[in-house]
Amino acid sequence: MHLTRWRSPELHAPGHSQSVWPCPRHGRGPGHRTGPARHPLWAVRCQHRAGRKAQSHHRSHGLRLGFAATADAGHFYASGHPGAGSDLPNPVGLIHSNDGGKTWTPLSRQGESDFHALATTRDGIIGFDGQLRISADGQEWSTVQTSLEPVALAGSPESDIVLATTEDGVQRSTDGGNTWSLPDGAPLLMFTAFADPRTAVGVAPDSTVHISRDAGNAWEQTGKVSAPAAAITAAVDDGGELRIWVTTDNGVEHSADGGAAFNTAIPTTSSVVR
Repeated sequence: MHLTRWRSPELHAPGHSQSVWPCPRHGRGPGHRTGPARHPLWAVRCQHRAGRKAQSHHRSHGLRLGFAATADAGHFYASGHPGAGSDLPNPVGLIHSNDGGKTWTPLSRQGESDFHALATTRDGIIGFDGQLRISADGQEWSTVQTSLEPVALAGSPESDIVLATTEDGVQRSTDGGNTWSLPDGAPLLMFTAFADPRTAVGVAPDSTVHISRDAGNAWEQTGKVSAPAAAITAAVDDGGELRIWVTTDNGVEHSADGGAAFNTAIPTTSSVVR
């Protein structure tokens, strides 16, 4: 199959204006050794439909654009809808970049799938486009027989554990997404992310931040961000401290103390976010 390379696309979703791009100011981030921070810090811009009630339903802030990092620095997967003027197919299916997001190459399901939930695991990729699908290589897919409808997925390239935010709470898979269970007391979260294979973070519709030290089996509430969230990521620094970034209506908020307190690292007025 002949593959055409596109310059960095701006991907959009129905009812939203959103794009993702490498943060030129923060790069890889100081002292990060595990989790997503091995890759460039990506800013997320999402301008929601006018008149939407932000906290009325935890789907209301779901980014209808899939994005996932891999264990290799600069290698990303993405999915969604192309922006105006793009020559990408609609939907774009699964595309990937090996140069930090500068150029993208199509892999599979072009014109077929909008994976608005996407994650990587040790064994491959998992995505949701109306059906939950798993792939070992990003080209051949199998469909998981489940009624699960995740709003967002989170995984680690170093583990087979996958987390899915749902209306019933955070569901958990230990086999790369083939089977699922709902742990007792699972909180209702909008987005989750792994800082390392055992440490997960999440943000709730009420803007509270939660942490799991056992890969999503049990959770504890820590601090709170200033506004409804649109994305979350985390990493463990060289000193073993858990660092968390949450994109909110006010900008990118950062915690250097495991989620106890947050400050605005990049305000919405910054040219990096706008």
